[in-house]
Amino acid sequence: MNIARTLFIIVLFLPTSLVSFASDAIEFSIESTPDALTVSTSGAPDASLTLVRCWACEYFPTTPFLREYDGVGDDCQTDGYDVDRAYYSPDAVSAFVEKTDAQGSFSIERFSSFERDKGRDKVYDRFYLVKDAQIDSETGFARGGEIVAGPIFPAAPPSLTDEPRGVAGSIKGLEAFDLDDAKELGCAHAAMTVDLCWFVQNDGVETIDYPCCGKTFQFNKKAVDYYDAWTKKATDYGMEVTFVLVFWGHRRRLAPEGWIAPDYELWLDAPYALSIAAPNTTNLDGIEKLQALYEFIGERYTRPDKKFGRASNFVVGNELNSGYIWNNMGRLPLDETVRQYERQLRVAYTAFHKYWSRANVLASFDNYWTKNSAAEFGMARYVDKGGFGGKDYLLKLAQTTRAEGDYPWNVAYHPYGLDLRTPVYWDQYSTEQAAKNENAPRITPYNCEVLADFLDKPETQCETRSKNGKTGVKREIYFTEQGFSSPHDDHYGEYNDDAYDPDALPDVWLERQCAAFALAYFQAEAIGAKAYIFHRQFDVKSERLNIGLWARPKDKEMGMAVKKPIWFQFQKIDEPDAKAENEKYLPILRFYPHETPPQSWDELIVERNR
Repeated sequence: MNIARTLFIIVLFLPTSLVSFASDAIEFSIESTPDALTVSTSGAPDASLTLVRCWACEYFPTTPFLREYDGVGDDCQTDGYDVDRAYYSPDAVSAFVEKTDAQGSFSIERFSSFERDKGRDKVYDRFYLVKDAQIDSETGFARGGEIVAGPIFPAAPPSLTDEPRGVAGSIKGLEAFDLDDAKELGCAHAAMTVDLCWFVQNDGVETIDYPCCGKTFQFNKKAVDYYDAWTKKATDYGMEVTFVLVFWGHRRRLAPEGWIAPDYELWLDAPYALSIAAPNTTNLDGIEKLQALYEFIGERYTRPDKKFGRASNFVVGNELNSGYIWNNMGRLPLDETVRQYERQLRVAYTAFHKYWSRANVLASFDNYWTKNSAAEFGMARYVDKGGFGGKDYLLKLAQTTRAEGDYPWNVAYHPYGLDLRTPVYWDQYSTEQAAKNENAPRITPYNCEVLADFLDKPETQCETRSKNGKTGVKREIYFTEQGFSSPHDDHYGEYNDDAYDPDALPDVWLERQCAAFALAYFQAEAIGAKAYIFHRQFDVKSERLNIGLWARPKDKEMGMAVKKPIWFQFQKIDEPDAKAENEKYLPILRFYPHETPPQSWDELIVERNR
């Protein structure tokens, strides 16, 4: 057991829509123990203060932004809907009165005894100090009053284990369907995209019961058995495991009612359109479902005995800034999109840390940095309403987590080239779009130091506050999905499956695939990325990209028929002489506007503090 950790929030004049503060500086902290929450306040005004608790999906009724989203009048003009929609009902908030005369230090029970949410673990809820709170005589809930401190969430509770993380042999990793092949490749990391719709399916399948929140939840035993076997094998092979946790849109009907965001919609009306649905974080039912799911995953896959293997990294959602495709919760503006996603991320962090203090949660972004993919794809209804620049989203997420008590979430980035159909990211258009400055439209392997520099900024760091002041810790970078294509002809914009021959892929494109990968890998090392997970292990016909290490069988959707040159390159990319072995690819990497190729990797690689 670790000692209880305290999060001090020193409440000052902070301009934010989430909180309103009095003019006096107030110290307000809540620490967690196995059975209680210990609250400390000081510097409070000489007035009647009430400690109030709200569920993670709700806010104290006098929080200013609520009236912008209550659906009353003409107040929801920033979303993508013609008719006002009520995202919040300020007059119906369950604002539990935890203590009146909330001065000094005192303890409250950690698990709720209120009839409305009996058994609920309050570490998942936000707390306020409210001056002159008005308490409804019928419901007992606080309704009015001035927020003088908060909202804050309690510090994460003591973990079941503080066992240190293992040290990966390198950053080399793979989205590994075939773990034996990944082992032969010498992978230090293995990633699995966890199909959560399948995981939570409970109709017509054998299930596993799991108690949480004073209720019992069911998870699909067949799915659990599958992920058990994969995770155990990857762990036994010495690989650091990363779970990418998503609800596939086309699989959403497997999930029982209440799991999926109520405003989820398919972004493109086409049979081939993939999408990922955001989970439901709009009400307590959805929050508790997520809590139970993440606690089940955390308890099972972070066990010290590694009975089911161990997952170390948990990517929560996918490519958030292009959420209209990859984390769809409807057509919402940036502030509300981030507000809903942050609930999911904080629940995940808290759940996983209950079981292992070293568990790592990550927020995922694609390579659209200041550019908006919805605008580029002509999806006007999603521009700034589900589609955003990654820079804006990342900064808003950092501001949001800091405002309610920060925690060390990290960044899962996908630095593909501009066009996934070709491995080339060194032509004129690519280098112009991936400029080497903070305002670059895109981030590719050519300019990924831009991301490292941005995460050095104080406003993006994880902030802890104490009596001794503020401390910022840089968020870590994991490259969790990226790869490079090997087209089977020069007309890669018009994928012709009849021309695909695994034994006769053009050498020129295979060599360009290797050149693209070499620089991307060496650059990831140079900026201190913690992992570089390649996508994919083998070509997939319906993906229409030929992005794998293996060529697939000609007549199959996927599979491993022929090892491409990149397979052998990948196997040795983390060896000490890798740069020398890959110098043969330097003549290919003629980055615009240079007409001559680089003579060494040092001319291309940008180092950053690790």
